[in-house]
Amino acid sequence: MRSYFLVFVIRQLFIYNFPCANAQCGPKEIYYGSRCYEFVAAQRSFNDARQYCRDKSYDLASIHDLYVNNFLAKEAGIELDSTYNFYYIGLNKISLQNWQWTDGTSVDFTNWLAGEPSGSGQCSVQRIDDGKWMTYPCQSSLPFLCSGPSSGMNSSTPRVTQTTRKSTTVKTATSQAIQTTPTPAKSCKSGYTYFAKTDMCYAMQVVYYSEDDAQGFGSIHSYEEDCFVRGQYLLPIYLFAFLSREMKIYI
Repeated sequence: MRSYFLVFVIRQLFIYNFPCANAQCGPKEIYYGSRCYEFVAAQRSFNDARQYCRDKSYDLASIHDLYVNNFLAKEAGIELDSTYNFYYIGLNKISLQNWQWTDGTSVDFTNWLAGEPSGSGQCSVQRIDDGKWMTYPCQSSLPFLCSGPSSGMNSSTPRVTQTTRKSTTVKTATSQAIQTTPTPAKSCKSGYTYFAKTDMCYAMQVVYYSEDDAQGFGSIHSYEEDCFVRGQYLLPIYLFAFLSREMKIYI
């Protein structure tokens, strides 16, 4: 009987490895899922922590699915001092009765510890050992996590880039004006995402191939392309593959 394995086809196929550090992000930041994350070990109150993030044009991190939640808990164990077992995230109810993220995004996912949220505070922390959330007094000084969109990556939902280039006028030595032709914005098929670094469109499909048939797929051609595909498509695939011992991913 032939054995079949899950293969992820993206026009050029890449295996998910580790998160891309500093790809389109600042020093000491982690690139993941088209966003940049910075763990800050220096302890601050919730409001001071948020101001630190805002000074970088970021905000305290918001978490919207279990994949990101577990990834951040794992990275926190590496990045933060073991003195603290938890750190501030952006969920709070300081000014409202309901919990809200400081960056204004919707609360579409929660991972509260059993018995939480409790009345112990109006701010929240993520535990490093299991990724669960707890309420915590906002005035307490703790490590925290900043997050913001990465630069240079097209992470928007629309599959057609919105960037257009303006016409420019160039003067020659004889002072004759030459009008250059505008470069049209790149357009991709529905369901595809454009990446300017490679001038290619990408999409993901899930299909099944035998181990023999899976040979000869595409390869990575640059660090930037690798990081783009990891963040844009393979964020959930990594954890799924981790949980499935018999699963193999081919390139």
